[in-house]
Amino acid sequence: MRQAQLAAIHIAKKDLALDDDLYRQMLKEVTGKESAAKLTAAERTAFLDFLGTKGFKKKPGAKKRSFKKADFAPERKMYAIWNELKEMGALNNPNASLISFLKRMNVTDVDEVKWMDPLQIQKGIEVLKKFQKRQEKKNG
Repeated sequence: MRQAQLAAIHIAKKDLALDDDLYRQMLKEVTGKESAAKLTAAERTAFLDFLGTKGFKKKPGAKKRSFKKADFAPERKMYAIWNELKEMGALNNPNASLISFLKRMNVTDVDEVKWMDPLQIQKGIEVLKKFQKRQEKKNG
């Protein structure tokens, strides 16, 4: 949180085209401190709000994806099923990679999903769907 707020303060400084002297003067007026690094969380929030009144608009951060982006629809389907299994709690190690799982199931021997041929991808989808059905039965 601290790093994100400090980054936002410095982005605001750049977006508002504040020179260093003016920036430090504003910082001192609002918080009583001359360095953003010395601000408390409340002071950082107050200063960001103040910068907002001066015209700074915080841009929304990047959305986190729940699955890796794949270029090919069948690859996306494998990632989608894999993430559903994660959400179900069906994976002993939720940080395990899809490719590791597919290797253990003897679906493929490559190191990247994008390197799988169409037959391996289809087999991978079927293995994942069967595993998902078993987990759904198990969970009731």
